[in-house]
Amino acid sequence: MRLDIILWVPDGSTWPVQYIFRTVKGHIRAEINKGWRAFSLDNSLKVGDVCVFESIKGVKVSFIVKIFRAAEDANCFLSPGTGGQVTQRPSSSRASTALGAASKFISENPFFTIRITSDHLKCVTAVPRAFVRKHLPKEGSIKKYTEGSAHTVMLQVANRSWPVKLILYPHSDKFSAGWSAFIRDNTLRVGDVCIFELIKRDDVVLKVNIFRCLT
Repeated sequence: MRLDIILWVPDGSTWPVQYIFRTVKGHIRAEINKGWRAFSLDNSLKVGDVCVFESIKGVKVSFIVKIFRAAEDANCFLSPGTGGQVTQRPSSSRASTALGAASKFISENPFFTIRITSDHLKCVTAVPRAFVRKHLPKEGSIKKYTEGSAHTVMLQVANRSWPVKLILYPHSDKFSAGWSAFIRDNTLRVGDVCIFELIKRDDVVLKVNIFRCLT
Protein backbone atom coordinates (compact mmCIF):
# COMPACT_ATOMS: atom_id res chain seq x y z
CA MET A 1 0.00 0.00 0.00
CA ARG A 2 1.27 3.46 -0.91
CA LEU A 3 0.08 6.80 0.46
CA ASP A 4 1.05 10.26 -0.80
CA ILE A 5 1.64 12.72 2.04
CA ILE A 6 2.98 16.26 2.44
CA LEU A 7 5.74 17.24 4.90
CA TRP A 8 5.82 20.82 6.13
CA VAL A 9 8.47 22.70 8.10
CA PRO A 10 7.72 25.82 10.20
CA ASP A 11 8.83 28.26 7.47
CA GLY A 12 6.02 27.00 5.25
CA SER A 13 8.13 24.96 2.82
CA THR A 14 6.65 21.62 1.74
CA TRP A 15 7.88 18.33 0.29
CA PRO A 16 5.73 15.59 -1.27
CA VAL A 17 6.78 12.14 -0.04
CA GLN A 18 5.38 8.63 -0.23
CA TYR A 19 4.43 6.51 2.77
CA ILE A 20 4.75 2.79 2.03
CA PHE A 21 3.41 -0.17 4.00
CA ARG A 22 5.33 -3.44 3.56
CA THR A 23 4.89 -6.90 5.00
CA VAL A 24 8.18 -8.23 6.34
CA LYS A 25 8.19 -11.72 7.89
CA GLY A 26 4.49 -11.44 8.65
CA HIS A 27 4.78 -8.00 10.24
CA ILE A 28 3.54 -4.75 8.68
CA ARG A 29 6.32 -2.21 8.33
CA ALA A 30 5.70 1.44 7.41
CA GLU A 31 8.37 3.75 5.99
CA ILE A 32 8.74 7.03 4.14
CA ASN A 33 10.31 6.30 0.79
CA LYS A 34 10.02 8.43 -2.33
CA GLY A 35 10.79 12.11 -1.61
CA TRP A 36 12.54 11.54 1.73
CA ARG A 37 16.03 12.06 0.29
CA ALA A 38 15.09 15.52 -1.03
CA PHE A 39 13.56 16.44 2.34
CA SER A 40 16.62 15.28 4.29
CA LEU A 41 19.09 17.05 1.97
CA ASP A 42 17.15 20.32 1.86
CA ASN A 43 16.92 20.35 5.67
CA SER A 44 20.56 19.24 6.20
CA LEU A 45 19.54 16.30 8.38
CA LYS A 46 22.39 14.48 10.10
CA VAL A 47 22.72 11.30 12.15
CA GLY A 48 21.31 11.94 15.61
CA ASP A 49 18.85 14.66 14.60
CA VAL A 50 15.29 14.08 15.82
CA CYS A 51 12.23 14.78 13.67
CA VAL A 52 8.84 15.14 15.36
CA PHE A 53 5.92 14.60 12.97
CA GLU A 54 2.69 16.35 13.95
CA SER A 55 -0.44 15.48 11.97
CA ILE A 56 -2.28 18.38 10.30
CA LYS A 57 -5.99 18.12 9.65
CA GLY A 58 -6.88 18.82 6.04
CA VAL A 59 -7.82 17.39 2.68
CA LYS A 60 -4.50 15.66 2.14
CA VAL A 61 -2.52 13.71 4.70
CA SER A 62 0.05 16.20 5.97
CA PHE A 63 2.57 16.48 8.79
CA ILE A 64 4.45 19.45 10.16
CA VAL A 65 8.00 18.34 10.97
CA LYS A 66 9.89 19.91 13.85
CA ILE A 67 13.61 19.20 13.68
CA PHE A 68 15.78 19.05 16.79
CA ARG A 69 19.47 18.99 15.98
CA ALA A 70 21.68 16.46 17.74
CA ALA A 71 24.41 19.02 18.36
CA GLU A 72 21.97 21.37 20.08
CA ASP A 73 20.65 18.78 22.51
CA ALA A 74 23.94 18.08 24.23
CA ASN A 75 23.84 19.07 27.88
CA CYS A 76 26.76 21.46 27.65
CA PHE A 77 29.26 23.00 25.28
CA LEU A 78 32.56 24.88 25.35
CA SER A 79 31.76 28.55 25.15
CA PRO A 80 34.19 30.44 22.84
CA GLY A 81 36.38 32.97 24.55
CA THR A 82 35.86 31.62 28.06
CA GLY A 83 39.12 29.74 28.39
CA GLY A 84 37.41 26.38 28.04
CA GLN A 85 34.72 27.11 30.61
CA VAL A 86 31.76 24.76 30.26
CA THR A 87 28.46 26.58 29.76
CA GLN A 88 25.08 24.96 30.27
CA ARG A 89 22.78 24.85 27.25
CA PRO A 90 19.15 25.90 27.63
CA SER A 91 16.97 22.97 28.64
CA SER A 92 14.68 21.37 26.08
CA SER A 93 11.65 22.53 28.09
CA ARG A 94 12.75 26.17 27.90
CA ALA A 95 13.50 25.83 24.19
CA SER A 96 10.08 24.26 23.69
CA THR A 97 8.50 27.27 25.42
CA ALA A 98 10.05 29.61 22.84
CA LEU A 99 8.95 27.32 20.00
CA GLY A 100 5.44 27.07 21.43
CA ALA A 101 5.08 30.84 21.70
CA ALA A 102 6.41 31.32 18.16
CA SER A 103 4.04 28.68 16.77
CA LYS A 104 1.08 30.85 17.80
CA PHE A 105 2.29 33.78 15.69
CA ILE A 106 -0.24 34.89 13.07
CA SER A 107 0.19 37.51 10.34
CA GLU A 108 -1.38 38.46 7.03
CA ASN A 109 2.16 39.00 5.72
CA PRO A 110 4.34 36.08 4.58
CA PHE A 111 6.94 35.03 7.13
CA PHE A 112 9.50 32.36 7.94
CA THR A 113 10.89 31.07 11.21
CA ILE A 114 14.45 30.40 12.35
CA ARG A 115 15.24 28.67 15.62
CA ILE A 116 18.68 29.94 16.62
CA THR A 117 21.39 27.27 16.78
CA SER A 118 25.14 27.57 17.20
CA ASP A 119 25.45 27.68 13.40
CA HIS A 120 23.27 30.80 13.26
CA LEU A 121 25.64 32.62 15.62
CA LYS A 122 28.30 32.70 12.90
CA CYS A 123 28.86 35.29 10.17
CA VAL A 124 26.29 33.83 7.76
CA THR A 125 23.01 31.96 8.10
CA ALA A 126 20.76 30.14 5.68
CA VAL A 127 17.43 31.62 4.60
CA PRO A 128 14.62 29.32 3.37
CA ARG A 129 14.91 29.17 -0.43
CA ALA A 130 11.20 28.48 -0.85
CA PHE A 131 10.38 31.77 0.88
CA VAL A 132 12.81 33.82 -1.22
CA ARG A 133 11.66 32.23 -4.49
CA LYS A 134 7.99 32.66 -3.69
CA HIS A 135 7.79 36.07 -2.03
CA LEU A 136 10.70 38.29 -3.14
CA PRO A 137 10.33 40.10 -6.49
CA LYS A 138 11.94 38.56 -9.57
CA GLU A 139 10.35 40.63 -12.34
CA GLY A 140 8.73 44.04 -12.66
CA SER A 141 10.99 45.51 -10.00
CA ILE A 142 14.26 47.45 -10.03
CA LYS A 143 15.72 44.78 -7.77
CA LYS A 144 15.38 41.22 -9.01
CA TYR A 145 15.98 38.49 -6.47
CA THR A 146 17.31 35.85 -8.84
CA GLU A 147 20.02 33.21 -8.57
CA GLY A 148 23.51 34.71 -8.40
CA SER A 149 22.35 38.12 -7.17
CA ALA A 150 23.08 39.87 -3.88
CA HIS A 151 20.96 42.56 -2.23
CA THR A 152 20.88 44.55 0.98
CA VAL A 153 17.71 43.94 2.98
CA MET A 154 16.63 45.56 6.22
CA LEU A 155 15.94 43.59 9.40
CA GLN A 156 13.71 45.61 11.72
CA VAL A 157 13.21 45.11 15.45
CA ALA A 158 10.95 47.68 17.10
CA ASN A 159 12.16 51.11 15.90
CA ARG A 160 15.66 50.04 14.88
CA SER A 161 16.87 48.50 11.61
CA TRP A 162 19.97 46.62 10.47
CA PRO A 163 21.19 46.37 6.86
CA VAL A 164 22.05 42.75 6.02
CA LYS A 165 23.32 41.31 2.75
CA LEU A 166 21.15 38.57 1.24
CA ILE A 167 23.06 36.41 -1.26
CA LEU A 168 21.27 34.00 -3.58
CA TYR A 169 23.60 31.09 -4.31
CA PRO A 170 22.81 28.30 -6.81
CA HIS A 171 21.82 25.86 -4.06
CA SER A 172 21.14 28.04 -1.03
CA ASP A 173 20.31 31.58 0.08
CA LYS A 174 22.10 33.23 2.99
CA PHE A 175 22.23 36.32 5.18
CA SER A 176 25.84 37.46 5.08
CA ALA A 177 27.44 40.87 5.87
CA GLY A 178 25.57 42.54 8.70
CA TRP A 179 24.14 39.34 10.17
CA SER A 180 26.75 39.21 12.96
CA ALA A 181 25.88 42.75 14.05
CA PHE A 182 22.18 41.85 14.11
CA ILE A 183 22.87 38.77 16.25
CA ARG A 184 25.11 40.73 18.62
CA ASP A 185 22.94 43.82 19.02
CA ASN A 186 19.85 41.73 19.75
CA THR A 187 21.74 39.39 22.11
CA LEU A 188 20.39 36.32 20.34
CA ARG A 189 21.24 32.98 21.93
CA VAL A 190 20.86 29.31 21.12
CA GLY A 191 17.20 28.34 21.54
CA ASP A 192 15.74 31.75 20.70
CA VAL A 193 13.18 31.76 17.90
CA CYS A 194 13.02 34.55 15.30
CA ILE A 195 10.09 35.11 12.96
CA PHE A 196 10.97 37.18 9.89
CA GLU A 197 7.86 38.93 8.58
CA LEU A 198 7.97 40.48 5.10
CA ILE A 199 6.43 43.96 5.47
CA LYS A 200 7.95 45.59 2.36
CA ARG A 201 8.73 43.77 -0.89
CA ASP A 202 10.56 46.06 -3.35
CA ASP A 203 13.21 47.41 -0.97
CA VAL A 204 12.87 44.38 1.25
CA VAL A 205 12.14 44.98 4.93
CA LEU A 206 11.71 42.03 7.28
CA LYS A 207 10.19 42.74 10.68
CA VAL A 208 11.80 40.38 13.17
CA ASN A 209 9.77 39.04 16.10
CA ILE A 210 12.03 37.47 18.73
CA PHE A 211 10.86 34.79 21.17
CA ARG A 212 13.44 34.29 23.90
CA CYS A 213 14.55 30.93 25.24
CA LEU A 214 14.57 31.83 28.94
CA THR A 215 17.69 30.81 30.83
